[in-house]
Amino acid sequence: MNITNNKKTSEKKLAVLKKALLLFLSVFLFVTTAACSSVFNKFRKGFYFEKYGIAQEAQEALLEAYPIGSSVKKLVKILEKAGSKCGTIINPEFQNKSEYKNLIYCDYYKSKFLFFSVEWRVLVRFTLEKPDKISSIKLLKFFHVL
Repeated sequence: MNITNNKKTSEKKLAVLKKALLLFLSVFLFVTTAACSSVFNKFRKGFYFEKYGIAQEAQEALLEAYPIGSSVKKLVKILEKAGSKCGTIINPEFQNKSEYKNLIYCDYYKSKFLFFSVEWRVLVRFTLEKPDKISSIKLLKFFHVL
């Protein structure tokens, strides 16, 4: 009887240890995957959001590479290569307003560690006369705590 209880207790302890190990490995992989991509993108050639600490630095880099009058399509292609999802305003409330007709937005969302994430939003305005020409670029950076 005593041996049976010891065996059951040992099995329960082993099951708890397995669950704890699985949880630890899951958290470890999540954290290191998010951290590694951020670290490696800092050294890659081209535009990557991880290279910049503040939105102003990233905005200046984009304006240097794609000054006013440059191709919107090329800029969007670079932002999508960096991981952004780009599109136009699809909310019907804003879609018909004139200030949103010539606007493309690109969102980049990156998880950093377990309870913290960063979101970059790029707003690209183009001229209505020449729809493929950039008229302004604005970057915003948001921090989210989960």
